[in-house]
Amino acid sequence: MNQKRKIAGCCTLCDKELVDVLSRWVEGHPYAGEPRDIGKWHDGAMRLDFVLSGGSTTTLTFCDDCAGEAESRLPEIWRKCLASLAFEVEYYVAIGHPPMEEAHRRNVHASNMRLAGEIPLGVTSRRKWRDQVDARST
Repeated sequence: MNQKRKIAGCCTLCDKELVDVLSRWVEGHPYAGEPRDIGKWHDGAMRLDFVLSGGSTTTLTFCDDCAGEAESRLPEIWRKCLASLAFEVEYYVAIGHPPMEEAHRRNVHASNMRLAGEIPLGVTSRRKWRDQVDARST
């Protein structure tokens, strides 16, 4: 893993960009250099659905090369995802959201704490992002 947190539009493990990047966050921004606006998925972008210990599911993105490693690296993948959630809360306003009211902040914190207590148990499905997106647009 290159980054300590998940980056939008990139492989969860190796951080390879898997989308057409239309614009990036500017220098000096907490997300500087990362994709801000994204376009079409690349052919090698894989969508993996995971079941969590609490019964919910989540979807993460991987490149073709890393998709096969996902199940053997669940703890480090999950740590990276949780770090991403914490970073997003810290920079919520910087990414274009209005300031959180206290009730909203408590709800977000409770949701993140629930996720932090869950464990990914395994992959339930694998498919190309392009196939998923194309199926929705027909």
